[in-house]
Amino acid sequence: MTTGSEPDLSPALAATSESRHFRRAAGFQVRVLLGLTLLLLCPPACRRGRGPEALTLSLPYDLDSLEPGQRDRLSDFAVLSNLYEPLVTTDASLTIRPCLSLRWTNPDEKTWVFDLRRGVRFHDGRPMTASDVVASIRRLLDDPDSLEAARHIQAIESARALSEDRVEIRTRTPMADFLNRIRFIQISPEGSTREELRRRAVGTGPYRLVASRPGESVTLARYEGYWGDVPDVERAVVLLNRTPPDALADLLSGRSGFVQSSSRDALVAGEQPGLDVRRVSSIAVKFLVFNLAHERSANVSGGVNPFRDRRVREAIHVGLDRDRLVGQLPGPALPAHQLVPPFIFGYAPNLPRPAPDATRARSLLAEAGFPGGFAVTLHARRLLSDALEPLRRELAEIGIRVDVRVLPEADYFREAAPGSGFVLGLTRFGCPTGDAANFFDTGLHSLDLARGWGQDNYGSYANAEVDGLIEKAARTLLPEARRPLLERVMEVAMRDLPWVPLYVDEDVYVHRADLAWQPRLDNYVIVSELRKR
Repeated sequence: MTTGSEPDLSPALAATSESRHFRRAAGFQVRVLLGLTLLLLCPPACRRGRGPEALTLSLPYDLDSLEPGQRDRLSDFAVLSNLYEPLVTTDASLTIRPCLSLRWTNPDEKTWVFDLRRGVRFHDGRPMTASDVVASIRRLLDDPDSLEAARHIQAIESARALSEDRVEIRTRTPMADFLNRIRFIQISPEGSTREELRRRAVGTGPYRLVASRPGESVTLARYEGYWGDVPDVERAVVLLNRTPPDALADLLSGRSGFVQSSSRDALVAGEQPGLDVRRVSSIAVKFLVFNLAHERSANVSGGVNPFRDRRVREAIHVGLDRDRLVGQLPGPALPAHQLVPPFIFGYAPNLPRPAPDATRARSLLAEAGFPGGFAVTLHARRLLSDALEPLRRELAEIGIRVDVRVLPEADYFREAAPGSGFVLGLTRFGCPTGDAANFFDTGLHSLDLARGWGQDNYGSYANAEVDGLIEKAARTLLPEARRPLLERVMEVAMRDLPWVPLYVDEDVYVHRADLAWQPRLDNYVIVSELRKR
């Protein structure tokens, strides 16, 4: 799906950039030499445990709650997807597929009717019916604490059971990407209280919950009453919050048979006999985001907010040498020049990428009234700490002197909320729906909570043309008519630059060679998709 001058982030072509990374291999190969030696000396039985029926996975995921829908995060959704299921799902290429619903119709532009799969049972033996689907939707819409995940369905006006196996859902306005969004609503039994859902997971998924140790691990066992294909892995332990070094150590010691360790060291380890390595573009783009609401701020030298001037934002956009930036990161990454990766619907293939030009950047700053540059406090999410020093050096090249304030997730989003006092933030955003509207609706549309627009518009960006295009795209159901609308949003956004894209990580997965697995474009690791070779 990638055309134009943007680098292809697909797994196959991304590997062609490895030679550049491996020129720096001499230093980091030494760090893993001992571990690789131990790995090769350890007999296969030691490394592979009990075979594919039992598997330990080391992942960077966290899990805030066992209750489905409480967090709209990759980690929570990926883990809970082993236990719960939606009406429709997506395959590895983000194509919509049936799940709890066998088929659906769209009798008019605001009505969706889903015919449910018969014979599906929850883990406690209860049959899954239309009432469970309606209750799951209402639980999210009516619960003020679930706004984070309910953003996917805030446009729903009503949901009702037409029969035991048929559900009708009506939206307030047409939603072209409705199926992409309903995919994130995981179905739980009617009558379940929040306390019950937090304590134990009762879904229809291919696995049932055996144990959960908050912040440490989740243990899963195959659900023998599952309606679909029986998973090959009988029992799985998912180790949580594993950093790249942690995950690599788990692999080398034989503790884990599948790891995500997005480091250059993992690429070396994955080349060893008995292991397979996958290198895949992340779905999340890393950004600088600017607060455009405040004229003055204590977070900038001189007190004047420079980012309200588009020339300052353009100076950063053209001044960054993204190739040099990603070359200084500890893990593999690729430069990003648009708000979504090329495989997301709405990427604009004909939009030119700027060549780094520090001279032009300094000239733009001078035109904007900052000939000597300025100093600013950058508010950064802790999980992006690896990028801070390379980014600081890049900005210093054009005269912007950065003082960094690193914040935990909850603190960052509290301070970055629309109307807050920060002026420059470092964050990331992905589109697991596979559609750029996932980002545009919340990150670019002006804030309108009543209609569900702009919840992530941290910089208070407002452009009437962008708002109109986003709303028109939501009402346009035909993909061939909708695509140019989204591409035009991208063009205007990359002209106005309320967000400046930096790079996209490449996720590195290493697993036992006796397992077959297809990496997903949404970056989820779902245990049931691991198969015996």
